[in-house]
Amino acid sequence: MNNLKKLKVYVWTANKQMCCLPAWAYLFNKFWPIKTEVGIIGYDLPNFKLPDNFTYTSLGEQRGPEYFTEDMLKFFKTKQDECFYLTTEDGFIVRPIKKYIMEFIADVVFENKNDNFLRFCLTSDVQKRPHDVIKDYGDFHLITSNQNSEYRQSLHHSIWYGKTFTKLLETKQSPWQFEGNQSAKNNNMNVFATKGLYAIHCGHGYKQGKKINNWYDDCNDKSIKLESTDINFIESQGWVPEL
Repeated sequence: MNNLKKLKVYVWTANKQMCCLPAWAYLFNKFWPIKTEVGIIGYDLPNFKLPDNFTYTSLGEQRGPEYFTEDMLKFFKTKQDECFYLTTEDGFIVRPIKKYIMEFIADVVFENKNDNFLRFCLTSDVQKRPHDVIKDYGDFHLITSNQNSEYRQSLHHSIWYGKTFTKLLETKQSPWQFEGNQSAKNNNMNVFATKGLYAIHCGHGYKQGKKINNWYDDCNDKSIKLESTDINFIESQGWVPEL
């Protein structure tokens, strides 16, 4: 539990999609297993209220996606976080967090924080691509992404080692270039994940500026989705609007 308590949480947002932050915050506070402070990293200041455990940091003028890594580097160089969880504002958590899986992950992360640790993916994303099993824990496996796998630098719900992450940000890239960076292949860095059970089931709110109708479905398993009461509440609040 102590390692989970140490984990900092950050959400990156851009001006166009920041309107869905209230939905992300509502679901995070409902499903995250412990009370946690969350830092929002954005540009324009929000015109809505966020929960008391959320803070907002403006990076100034939003200059375009090609400045993503430069903006992130400016922010994270001011932080002293050994490891942190980073995601985007439209990656909605749609099911309660499996606390014991999250505690297991936090222990793995903080016990392997070294220059060969890249990230720990919290969803089922890594198991879709070539991977190797490190250890069988009975109801789930600890796995690592194959060195030739695509999207080894994916910004999908992940815990990053701060020292490694800031080093990767030194090349000017958009978020899509960062995620698809081919230099992440065969770099002898570890991308961990679980298989069989996952800490987070997440939806996806927008694609190419358009609202995804089933934003409440797990991205990788459409049979898993947010409860209808929460879907109806969020829609009634207008928290996932058409852009």
